[in-house]
Amino acid sequence: MRLLCVTLMAALSASCCAGPAAPAPVNADPEVLCPPAVRPPVMDGALDDACWTASPAIATLRLPDGVSRPRAKTEVRVVRDSEALYIAFRCAEPFMEALKLSEPEKPWRDDSVEVLIDPFRGRRHFLQFIVSASGARLALVHTPPGDLPLWPVPSAWQAAVRRSEGEWTVEMAIPWTELGLRQEPRQPPRINFARNRQARPERSSWVPRAVPGTLLGQPFGNLLTGPKPSTVVWMSAVARPEAGIADVRLGLEADGPPPVALRPRLSAHPSVFDRTVRLREVSLSTASSVSLSARLPIPHGLSRAGVDVFGEIPGGGAVFLGSFTLPVPPARPALAGRILTQAPWGQVWEASATEKVFPDSRPSSRRSGPVTLAAAKNEFEPFQIVLTPDRELKDVSVSVSELRGPGKIPPDAVSVRLVATVPVTLPSSVDVLPGDYPDPLIPLNDPVTLPAGRSSAFWFTVRVPSGAPAGEYSGEVTITPAGLAPVKVPVSLRVWDFELPRLPYLRTAYGTWHGLKALCRWHGIDMEDVEPVRQTEELLNRTFHEHRIAPFNAFQTHDVQVSVTDGRVRLDFSRFDEGAEKYLPLFNAFMLPGSFRRGVGGKGPGDEGYEDLKVQFLKQLSAHLREKGWLAKGYNYIYDEPDPPQYPLVAEEARLWRKADPDLKILLTEQVEDELIGSVDIWTPVLDAYSAKRCRERQEAGDAVWWYVCTGPKHPYPNYFIDYPAAGHRIFHWMTYAWGVTGVLYWETMFWSGNPWEEPMTYSDDGRRKPFGNGDGFLLYPATGKPAGKPLIAGPIESIRWEMLREGIEDYDLFRMLESAVEDAGRLADGRRLAAEGRKALDTVRAACPSLTDYELDPGRLYEIRRRAGEALEKLVRAGARIRPHAIDTEKVEAR
Repeated sequence: MRLLCVTLMAALSASCCAGPAAPAPVNADPEVLCPPAVRPPVMDGALDDACWTASPAIATLRLPDGVSRPRAKTEVRVVRDSEALYIAFRCAEPFMEALKLSEPEKPWRDDSVEVLIDPFRGRRHFLQFIVSASGARLALVHTPPGDLPLWPVPSAWQAAVRRSEGEWTVEMAIPWTELGLRQEPRQPPRINFARNRQARPERSSWVPRAVPGTLLGQPFGNLLTGPKPSTVVWMSAVARPEAGIADVRLGLEADGPPPVALRPRLSAHPSVFDRTVRLREVSLSTASSVSLSARLPIPHGLSRAGVDVFGEIPGGGAVFLGSFTLPVPPARPALAGRILTQAPWGQVWEASATEKVFPDSRPSSRRSGPVTLAAAKNEFEPFQIVLTPDRELKDVSVSVSELRGPGKIPPDAVSVRLVATVPVTLPSSVDVLPGDYPDPLIPLNDPVTLPAGRSSAFWFTVRVPSGAPAGEYSGEVTITPAGLAPVKVPVSLRVWDFELPRLPYLRTAYGTWHGLKALCRWHGIDMEDVEPVRQTEELLNRTFHEHRIAPFNAFQTHDVQVSVTDGRVRLDFSRFDEGAEKYLPLFNAFMLPGSFRRGVGGKGPGDEGYEDLKVQFLKQLSAHLREKGWLAKGYNYIYDEPDPPQYPLVAEEARLWRKADPDLKILLTEQVEDELIGSVDIWTPVLDAYSAKRCRERQEAGDAVWWYVCTGPKHPYPNYFIDYPAAGHRIFHWMTYAWGVTGVLYWETMFWSGNPWEEPMTYSDDGRRKPFGNGDGFLLYPATGKPAGKPLIAGPIESIRWEMLREGIEDYDLFRMLESAVEDAGRLADGRRLAAEGRKALDTVRAACPSLTDYELDPGRLYEIRRRAGEALEKLVRAGARIRPHAIDTEKVEAR
């Protein structure tokens, strides 16, 4: 362990500092006037209607840098009537003979124009209308993952194209009803216009477009469909993303008569939560101005936020004043520490486990009383106590007393670890800062010296025994620096009167196929030396079991032995059974032998004889697993993230598994696709490819739906990156419950690109060294800071992220148990009232994560929601409500 200690002390001497946010310029979004048309244009592509000559033109589209002009000019005009929005494009093209017209099914790949419309200004959903120079047209509805579409795919819109010498022109007619509007809108829709030029390739647009594939917060302008008040609006702001707010200065100036009276209303987007502030009413006369201040809540995880400004008119109604795009600087996760006591040598303070304590973190508030916890029986509950000394503290020892209440929780049921940091030099996404990030949790076996001026966190985890009587428990933590008086911190624990199940409701599949080898290699163990490898495997499985996480394969050193003689397959399960009997009772899922289209007897997919050998293998495997009672836990991870050309390979392999035994479940890391239906039992899309509509359809058909994160998606989605908030790691599992998803997969837990203590960024191993994200593919660290010089039998070092996964999975189990108890409450004497309380608690869980990109990150709020759920379940259990037993082969649950 000496190398680890050296690494740790080097980290303790560094500091992570983030400077204050600088004032950011706030640019107004562009506007285009959409005048009424006396007579609608004829859809012939000619642009010779009177309405077009009377309409002002957008004469300049820009290249993606937002500054450069394209070589070929594009002119756009818009008009409206009560029925539809009309758009005209005039596309100059000196090389008409080079127009690309060959892909009418994918018109954006040809010379084409686009109109993108966000009718409701939410900056989450929008429609896209594409017309190519050949006349091909396509309408798309863009829906954030996890949301249901706001519109059906438009079908009643029209378009016409005309090609002539030196140009081609387009007319479009889009009925307001296609945009979900009964008539022309009272508030201006957000809109953008674009051209895809292929004759001499260049992409241009009115407002520079976001990175391809980005849905949230697409930069658009405003389509003015009515008069604006004679008021000029400007804005300056400082965004403070670590606090989730922007300090805004709003200026209003009357630009002419008559006098204006209004109450400004600001709202930040994209957001599902209401991020609106209303300012005081102001009266403006000619040439007068006023400046107002506001603290505006802003969305998290974005590099820019949209701000809409409306003026509420006395007596009713509101008028649009303008919109702005607010740059949001990168930030670190927020922290709200609470001072426990002021020692002669510095501060002692508390941080929840769902917060990350940085070396320069300081508490934001003072409070009295103990550290307060609540947990179920058979649950782990962590907390942090932080020391910020003004002098070096030598040989600090930490001890925990017995927790006493209706029963006793011994000191050895509380582990103590020191939080170490790793140096993040390349942030995982543009919204976070580099610096020293807390993550590894070092077992505190000996006293430790703490430097002056740096916050050092101790991580405590209480393991509540299964048989602990419910009620209030109390104890204390004693912190003793050498030569100084000890500091005592009281701890209060409420044990709820119910127990988490031995096996979790949430099924998991976390990668270890690389991890066990990586851990052994780092610890100096030869993979051919079976006994040390198995000892390491046992220690690895212990941490997986204690964190309620199932590895892909808990017994890699216990393979099924396969022999093939004269075309007959024979399986020897003796070694397999040895591992399965030891480890399968600990987990609710495992990857089946033969997954990933693995060959049998030297024959692989496509080889003559493969089908017969594979089916023989699978029939014997399923019969053995069924006899042992293990079949329901198994899944065939058939293929990883196939592209459409690989779909036939998946279907063919699935056919063999179905032929052998339809009860062998097939898992595929892919979103629901029509070509794959019937070949998949467990759909496992990456989070940002999750379609609520398609997945619910498959759940109703009897399939299961899991999901996963990996190298992406990045913020504003939650992920497991070191430089992302702890609350995001945890709430991912709340989302899993809220969307009716029954499993979570993660590709690897110990994929170290180099030394994870020194370089936490994970890189691709294909020679290109593409950065994946800090901590991507590794949630556990080796036990030493440098590779061991001689064999070391040790488990991995756990991380804050690993702890947050357990917290999230325990939360998921609590919610599933409460849901079950509510369903059973109808037969109880006071069941209606108790069920209503339980449903209300579950509603607050869902309200904390209303979308996959907008969710609660305030740890205090999360703990309060969890407490309400725990108390509601406790009341139901004490009233006699039964909780449905967990059945791992029953995957169908009511979706959100």
